[in-house]
Amino acid sequence: MGVFPNLECFNILVKMLCIKGEFDRVMEVIGTMWCKRVYPDVVTYGTLINGLGRACKVLDEMCERGVNPDVMCYNILIDGWFQKGEVGKAGEVWELEELGD
Repeated sequence: MGVFPNLECFNILVKMLCIKGEFDRVMEVIGTMWCKRVYPDVVTYGTLINGLGRACKVLDEMCERGVNPDVMCYNILIDGWFQKGEVGKAGEVWELEELGD
């Protein structure tokens, strides 16, 4: 009888890999999660959005998989766009958040 990692274990692994900048391995872990039927949640996707430069792609995948972003995910995106000086894109994300409510 083996021991299998749960969602919290995978979320910790995803966060640590993002911190180390090992984004290819992060995506491998996400694939493994789906294969093992441990489904990424809002915490997983929030970590990806915060840790990866591909925030919009991650947000799209999140929605396609039926995981609704929460306020924290939207705030991370808005903050990221503001930090890059992309006020217009930050406004677009804010509008998406408003439509989602």
